Amino acid sequence: MATNKPLLLITGASGNLGRSIAGAFVDDFQVVGMDRKAKEGIGFPMVEADLSSDESVQQALQQIDDRYGRQIAAVIHLIAYFSSRGGGSPR
Repeated sequence: MATNKPLLLITGASGNLGRSIAGAFVDDFQVVGMDRKAKEGIGFPMVEADLSSDESVQQALQQIDDRYGRQIAAVIHLIAYFSSRGGGSPR
């Protein structure tokens, strides 16, 4: 559901940091979260997406476009793969 607030997209939004950042912006922005698993009841809408899949990201962005419009004011990108062993992200 679109509002008059600018749209803020947060990837990794269902984690502790994502929820905290969303809480700081929810009064001034229409916050929409994107994560591998969309959690319910966290105070803002979530869209599922696997950022290692172009098709999944494309589908998620289409859902956001359909529900909230195409104008995204900002993206806060929190999803990252980290390994203390080194090497690339496992797919």
